[in-house]
Amino acid sequence: MLLLWAIPLLIFGLLVFFLIQSSCRGKVANEIPATESQWDDVQPANEPPPSTDAVPSEPIQTGRMPPIAASPTTATSAKSAPPRIALVIDDLGQADSVLVSRLGALSIPLTVAVLPFLSHSKENARAANSMGAEVILHMPMEPIGYPGKGKNPGEGAIFYSQTEAEVRSSAARAMEDIPYANGLNNHMGSRITPDRDRMGWILEEAKKRNWYFLDSRTEKDTVALEVARELGIPALERKVFLDDDPDPVEMARQWERAMSMAKQEGRVVIIGHIHPETVAFLEKTLPNARVQVQFVKASVLAR
Repeated sequence: MLLLWAIPLLIFGLLVFFLIQSSCRGKVANEIPATESQWDDVQPANEPPPSTDAVPSEPIQTGRMPPIAASPTTATSAKSAPPRIALVIDDLGQADSVLVSRLGALSIPLTVAVLPFLSHSKENARAANSMGAEVILHMPMEPIGYPGKGKNPGEGAIFYSQTEAEVRSSAARAMEDIPYANGLNNHMGSRITPDRDRMGWILEEAKKRNWYFLDSRTEKDTVALEVARELGIPALERKVFLDDDPDPVEMARQWERAMSMAKQEGRVVIIGHIHPETVAFLEKTLPNARVQVQFVKASVLAR
């Protein structure tokens, strides 16, 4: 009888024992810290959270943070860099110092083209340089129609009738006349810029000085830019003449054309002249333009 009672009691005791053991194991397991794989989605305190705008292209690897996507703001800002405008003011050399000072007060990166051998050529170049402007030589060249009225390119000009030695000598003398110059553009020159040989002679002299070249495009058939690039000279070309007509309404129209072109193409070169009307127009227009575009010196756009 005792044996019959003992067997059920033994079985009951064993069941109770196993139940208690199982409960203890569960409790201990709940108190053990999670493994590394269980914390894959927990962000370390010293790292920024991954971008919520991007979906990882592959599964998250155990023990590694998902790659952080490039900031949408950064990508947008790179694509929306402001258009760049190089503003070049021609014909310094005979302008009075007041106009040159007003140009310097425009407070933008500016390029000035100085005619050689005139009464104020060196003075204007030095003044412009002291105000932070870039100085280039405004190289006089023969226009179509010379020697007709209004067709005289000025002192030290290059003429089609000159020999190679004479062209090179004229170019070198003009280059030496303008202090601080680091480039050149053509003054007039519609007879010269379509001529590959003569432009080659001139630009080879510029290359000796590590200058860049700006084609003013006074002639639609010009090959000057092409020749410069063949010679490995940094070069660029004018896109808009601001003040062929110095009337403020017409200058405003040309300015808007340049702004539109800059926004479409990313860059544009504008040439104006040191006329009182032009300087007054720029003084009025530039404060608003500065918030829309980035002004740079012409050499920055030369390539």
